[in-house]
Amino acid sequence: MRRRRLMAAAGLLAVTTAGAAAADEPRSGRPAYQVNAAIDVPVLAVALAFVAGRGLRGGLAPAYCAPTAADPLAASTFCDPSGLNWLDRKVAGRYQPGWNKWSDVGLYGIQGLAAGSLLLHEGPRNGLNDLVVVAEATLVASAASGLSTSVTGRPRPFMYGAEAPPSVRQGGDGALSYFSGHTSTTFGCAVSTFMTFHRLHPADRWPWFVLGAGVASGTLVASARVLGGNHFPTDVAVGAMVGAAIGVAIPALHDGPHPIVVAPMPVADRGGLVVTTLLP
Repeated sequence: MRRRRLMAAAGLLAVTTAGAAAADEPRSGRPAYQVNAAIDVPVLAVALAFVAGRGLRGGLAPAYCAPTAADPLAASTFCDPSGLNWLDRKVAGRYQPGWNKWSDVGLYGIQGLAAGSLLLHEGPRNGLNDLVVVAEATLVASAASGLSTSVTGRPRPFMYGAEAPPSVRQGGDGALSYFSGHTSTTFGCAVSTFMTFHRLHPADRWPWFVLGAGVASGTLVASARVLGGNHFPTDVAVGAMVGAAIGVAIPALHDGPHPIVVAPMPVADRGGLVVTTLLP
């Protein structure tokens, strides 16, 4: 009886030790995440519906301080910057639409790089599996911004001056400042991509360079949104924070595949089996 207890204790120790060691090893030949169609498909569908709704802005009411058709250039029709904080006040009235293309390039460029790098690194099967989680984080980050801008109705910086033409300031897009969807989406994609590579290679340093490149790209996108007069600094700061948080949370909610390995284990004059698995 005592010997059997010793064998059981040794087996439990082996399982625990092997599971802990496997947590620090690269996931060779396996994807980073366990995708659950019953959960991920509905989440993707809902997030995609909200993102698609961002394009239906033609029917939105203009900002509360939008100019009137009678005298669109009257000073009384501009938004009052006195209610802004000192940082946001510095860009009030700015309108440089040429920066918009650069923020679009950064937004769609980082998504393309994330998809391409995962597919090349993991192969089509595992890459597509993990792309579901990255896409989920990206779309949820974008949907969060869409909800926030619709609820808050904060005027964009160009609503505080006469640089933007009246037709722009009278449109519904002028009340969608808080918080930046370009920034939240970019950071959601960048951080979730880093989380994926870090889970695949927890002992390597190079995934941190991926994170650094993603943060740099997100910062450029955020800067372009501010320089173009589309968002205030606080809009992009909150967008970066929300996007990064979602980029961490969505991958963290997905467990990795847990392979089970059975191997012989000799104990004294008897033999046995040890079962190892990666515990969540």
